[in-house]
Amino acid sequence: MKKILFSFSLMFLTISLLAQDLPQSSPINPEFLEYMSKKNSGELLMQTEEGYYLGEIPSPFLKNFDNFVFNAPKSIPTSYDLRTENGGDWLTPVKNQGAEGACWSFATYGAVESYWKKQGLATFDLSEQNLATCHAFDYTPSEGGNSDMSAAYLTRFSGPISEADDPYTLPSNPTCVTGFTPVAYVGEYRELPGKGSASYDEDAIKQAVLDYGVIYTNMYYDSDYMNPGDETYFYNGSAGTNHAVAIVGWDDAMVVTGGIATPTGPGAWIIKNSWGTSWGESGFFYISYEDTEVNSTVAYFPGYIEYDTNAEVLFYDDFGATGSFGWPDYDDYGLTRFDASQDLQITKLSSYVANAGTTISFDVYDSFDGSVLSGLLGSISESLCELPGSYTFDLSTPINISSGEDFYIKVRYNSGLALTIPRESIVAGYTSDATYQTGKCWLSNAGETSWLEIGGTSGYDFDLTIKAYTVAVSSGPPTADFSADQTVVVVGSTVNFTDASSGVPDDWTWTFEGGDPGTSDIYNPSVTYNNPGTYDVTLYVS
Repeated sequence: MKKILFSFSLMFLTISLLAQDLPQSSPINPEFLEYMSKKNSGELLMQTEEGYYLGEIPSPFLKNFDNFVFNAPKSIPTSYDLRTENGGDWLTPVKNQGAEGACWSFATYGAVESYWKKQGLATFDLSEQNLATCHAFDYTPSEGGNSDMSAAYLTRFSGPISEADDPYTLPSNPTCVTGFTPVAYVGEYRELPGKGSASYDEDAIKQAVLDYGVIYTNMYYDSDYMNPGDETYFYNGSAGTNHAVAIVGWDDAMVVTGGIATPTGPGAWIIKNSWGTSWGESGFFYISYEDTEVNSTVAYFPGYIEYDTNAEVLFYDDFGATGSFGWPDYDDYGLTRFDASQDLQITKLSSYVANAGTTISFDVYDSFDGSVLSGLLGSISESLCELPGSYTFDLSTPINISSGEDFYIKVRYNSGLALTIPRESIVAGYTSDATYQTGKCWLSNAGETSWLEIGGTSGYDFDLTIKAYTVAVSSGPPTADFSADQTVVVVGSTVNFTDASSGVPDDWTWTFEGGDPGTSDIYNPSVTYNNPGTYDVTLYVS
């Protein structure tokens, strides 16, 4: 009898230990579940009494901000207004979402356009139409979206598209049109602690406006809480959010009268809306700091990668991060395999981050036998990610991969918080079309030899959010197209370019058609060298 009891106890202990070795998943955001309940019961407020459209959807992805520490502010003024700062040049015009729930796309591009202007780039008018129709999530343009949906669309290189290419014609044309060339790439997304988080800090939002320009935010809008006399708004309920707008400044001294409720003290955010310039104060209004729903989600997109016709991003997370998982020790690893369909060069690596204060590092390997990684090709050392979002890092030395070869990216996530690995999954009513890979993604609590396969047939229906930014490499010998001011310095068997902006790598071997011009000489291919004859330069990768 004792032997039987001992065997049963041992079996129970074994099962318990195995259970502890399995990763745990994050819960779905309760605000998203409440939204879906209202949607399914027909209780959603999708339009104001005046006929203006709403359309902000809570994300199902719960980020963790417990580790967020806002550094001492540089110098936050008591008031700030992007409408007047720098002559208003860091702000793009107010637009009109019309009879569609596309407010989130206007708030997104208000932020992106402002950040690019603040970086000294050209003024861009980006296509809200393409974002609202091509995001691929479960919602039509009339139903709305959120900043996580924007981030998924942008980080997979679906856009942004120019307004001139895909102009805003909603609701008459709600179909996604593809085939346009992005004006640039956005590989970065950040989310600040929202109202309701213990880490919420108004000064952190103000500092973000100072640093990055317009900031995406959300609110609950009901015209009963608006005072059209002074364009001030104050909501003190708990209905959740339903509208996305953009913060363009603040005024600590502004007195908000609001509608049926009044805040106890002064202070207001200056808000850019997307209901046209005939609404509010030429399209702007003011929300009290004490509003209970404003800033539930606060986000910005601090990225610009110049468009390259040869660039491609390799990824499996069409819908970005929808949740997270991991082990209780808060130090976990993800591994993703990619296969090269052409000769390529890996230039950047990227991943979402679920928890504030996460340190992240990357290693790229040539081989993986299901247990052990080998053939280290390159690394990105540990970097601190202060906020949840999407992060993109440059490789100090690009990695060349031949067509038909595979490679493996290992990412270490260390945050001191549970559920540190971001992942994509099917969320009912949100990402119903998500598909999972087979033999492409693994997890590890140790990061060395113990890997758990996830995806398609594993029973763990998730994909990882690891990406590789690549540039196609020509399979034939490249040729140089020299401008008049570019000179080739011939030293031994190496060609170096005096004009580094040419974009042509140095350290290529050289040959000359028509004869050898010699060594250690300055040679300009547009003029003759050592008569007779003009030499045509052809460069071959060494």
